[in-house]
Amino acid sequence: MAEKDVYPISDLRERYGLSSRQTVYDRMKALNIEPVVRGKISAEQLKQMDKLDEHLKKGGTLSNFGVETSQNQSDASLIVAELTKLVEAIAPTPNPPEPLQALEELEKAALKGWLLTTEQVQQLLGVKPKVKGSDRTFTRGSFSFVKSGKIGSQTAWRVLKVSAGES
Repeated sequence: MAEKDVYPISDLRERYGLSSRQTVYDRMKALNIEPVVRGKISAEQLKQMDKLDEHLKKGGTLSNFGVETSQNQSDASLIVAELTKLVEAIAPTPNPPEPLQALEELEKAALKGWLLTTEQVQQLLGVKPKVKGSDRTFTRGSFSFVKSGKIGSQTAWRVLKVSAGES
């Protein structure tokens, strides 16, 4: 710790205009401050002592110093909670996905002859397309998916719309 990061306890009596050294030690005890080295406190501890001195000069007491600090923290928490509610009330809520949107996307892919990756099919259906043995077709609902090579490292699937009487 650098020399300028510590402050002599002996200077605190004068700093706060106190009549005795014992008063300085009483304040340190109230804040649970222990000297970092013999007869000296850290800059952070000095800040705590300064806050306490300010509190006392405003008419506070040693016993209610922590109470007012925690009250201010409670007030801040309450303000944050209220602001959160306000933001939630005025912020636009995202529209839920349309239930038929995935089917419309599959119909468009079938109509245009697009190939979809396994991952894309899984996102649209909610299940990974799988075929058994040497089969090349996976059917789900109104659509069949035919293995059609690769797109990168994934299987490519051609989407076909199944007529009502075909499945």
